[in-house]
Amino acid sequence: MKTIFSIGLIASSLFALHVQAADTNGDGREVILVPFDVAPSSARSGLQGSSWSGELYFRNGSPSSINLVELWGCPVTCSLTFPGDYTGVVPGPHHPSTEMDRGILFSVPASVAAQVTFAGRFYETTRGAQPLGVAIPIVREGNFLHGTTYLLNVPAGGRVRTSIRIYDPRREFGRTGQVTLLIEILRLDGTPIVARTITTVAPVNEAAPVSPGFAVIYDLGAAFPEIQNLSAVHIRLTATDPNTDYWAMASATDNETQEVVLITPG
Repeated sequence: MKTIFSIGLIASSLFALHVQAADTNGDGREVILVPFDVAPSSARSGLQGSSWSGELYFRNGSPSSINLVELWGCPVTCSLTFPGDYTGVVPGPHHPSTEMDRGILFSVPASVAAQVTFAGRFYETTRGAQPLGVAIPIVREGNFLHGTTYLLNVPAGGRVRTSIRIYDPRREFGRTGQVTLLIEILRLDGTPIVARTITTVAPVNEAAPVSPGFAVIYDLGAAFPEIQNLSAVHIRLTATDPNTDYWAMASATDNETQEVVLITPG
């Protein structure tokens, strides 16, 4: 078990996700999850007196115009259409400031998905400990998770506030579908400490663009007092339905400096 974790730890420390364009469910489109809804002109309030903003760039390298948001019945008024050979900032924010970390779902034709790319960063603007920002993982359909996955070497302890965010990227528009995961907290040697289930919730009032189903534990130490004296833990996530697609990540924020580390699946 220790050998498995040591190999996985190296993989999980590589933040950038492999860009894999794929239409895994054969519907002719590729869904792309952006886990944070950010905008350069809008500051969002956070914990510990922090303030956050961000930017999301989009590149359409295909020869045709692309209407990004046609996903699951989204009305015409929420369309974002970009001409061919276009690079620019995606307009935002699209959600209230309290829902910045709910994320956005984009959908593009599978035939040109490999030519459509995103890049985003978010910034803590009060203390400015990371002036170049924190890269936002862009999660393509081929990187959605199912079954069991691990978030390895997740910081814990009193100096940081650690969050777990769960996304349901297959949520149909207007449907309160759910993804339920078993969250198991493990010591670094792989032995279990505590477990509970968490279920995603669809937004009550749909915004534009379409939102994924979402669930979050904002303070892992408060939710699991058993780990407050540990410097780091592993997190094992298992979907109750092994055929369900989901995505998950953890974030650790230093309470003093507001520096952020994101931990994504390896």
